[in-house]
Amino acid sequence: MEPQLAQRVENVQTENAFVTFKNGLAIQAEIDRDPTSHPFDRVIFLCLGEPDFRTPEHICDAAIRAIQEGKHHYGPAAGDVLLREAIVQRMHRTLGLTYSPDSVAITTGAKPLIAFTILACVDPGMEVIYPEPGFPIYPSVARLLGARPVPIRLSEENGFALDPDKLRSLVTDKTRLLILNSPENPTGNVTDRDTLHEVARIALDHNLWVLSDEVYDRIIYDGLQHVSIAQIPGMFDRTIVMNGWSKAYAMTGWRLGYGAMSLRLAAKMVRVITNFTSCANVIAQDGGLAAVMGEQECVQTMVSEFDRRRQFIVDALNDIPGFTCRRPGGAFYVWANVSEITDDCEAFADDVLRKKGVAIGAGTHFGQEGYVRFSFANSIPNIEEGIHRFRTYLGR
Repeated sequence: MEPQLAQRVENVQTENAFVTFKNGLAIQAEIDRDPTSHPFDRVIFLCLGEPDFRTPEHICDAAIRAIQEGKHHYGPAAGDVLLREAIVQRMHRTLGLTYSPDSVAITTGAKPLIAFTILACVDPGMEVIYPEPGFPIYPSVARLLGARPVPIRLSEENGFALDPDKLRSLVTDKTRLLILNSPENPTGNVTDRDTLHEVARIALDHNLWVLSDEVYDRIIYDGLQHVSIAQIPGMFDRTIVMNGWSKAYAMTGWRLGYGAMSLRLAAKMVRVITNFTSCANVIAQDGGLAAVMGEQECVQTMVSEFDRRRQFIVDALNDIPGFTCRRPGGAFYVWANVSEITDDCEAFADDVLRKKGVAIGAGTHFGQEGYVRFSFANSIPNIEEGIHRFRTYLGR
């Protein structure tokens, strides 16, 4: 008999987009071995939040130089000081926020900051409020670390905007952390300044920490403006701004992120980082520096193409009877209502993958039945083919 596992991992959740991706890859491998094994010639992946663009060349070149110049060893736990200074300059330029480089911590991807923030700010048994539908790692990590995740439901009736009155009703004497995400995954909602003012009042009234997930801040449409709750009076020292390079610079595999926070919290956060990873990849950090300091036309080009795809996929989906979806204001997802078609969106998504070779995200993976998530971080020809397969699947 094997030794017993820790109870905390018995029911640990995962990010199901990667499960769908894995299942899709398995089907694709079967097709590669035997092209007649499935009634389609390839799998179309509309499930992952990953740009289909290459990382821009000037970023790759910087990382290659780092290898050639011998950057093969440990760096500071907080991250390279030049990179932290560049982030401070960017945040001042784009948000008007004035941080010290010592207030910035570089991490191995943005995702670990969720865990590091909970470890630093939330004792076991205390509560973390997070948006639902939302990024599934928020509640998973909170639960894994002994905190109690409390969802605030986002509804289509008000455009999936966060409702401050609903938020206030959820806060208890055990609430320690509020997680915000704007632009939001999976709905694409962009939180406006007025809402953030009301949320800030609640955070101040109840002395809460706020983790502001802003990884899609550069991917925004229709003239909307990204606003950080850290800009709201009184919120600077109680907000952890989480961001990274994965989405805006197509650097998902580089695993590079950062958090900006108060000096007091940053000192503790760096100790947590030291315990877990020692430091972020120093070669990737040179690429990150080139991204922040270099030309930004590469980002604008990607966002322009995402916008073109956004227009295309929303119109195409809304043209299918039984599908309805709003036009997202940010990120690169469409959150489509399929409640007229199915009452089990997970079985629906699995069936579409097996029968038509289109990989999408079931709404239950993000906490909401009756919806599916399409990523339009794929080419229009692939999106068009995926929509065609959906039509044939539904007999339409």
